[in-house]
Amino acid sequence: MKNGTSMRVSEKGRAYFPLEKVIGFSEDKKTLWLELNIQKDKAYEFVVTDKAFQSEDGYPLRETTYLIQFEVKE
Repeated sequence: MKNGTSMRVSEKGRAYFPLEKVIGFSEDKKTLWLELNIQKDKAYEFVVTDKAFQSEDGYPLRETTYLIQFEVKE
């Protein structure tokens, strides 16, 4: 992946958006590191979009959006 990223708040709103900061890609460009603000017993979600994510060859993501959902348990 190139260094660009694009993520946004989901339809549930900012209360479900845990993203604090984009740290960056790993050296091999296969892992994206994010700093999240999360709490126990809470669900989160955000949307990854194809607006800035691209392969090294310039290809965008296959889908225009990906909904990322997760829940933090004790």
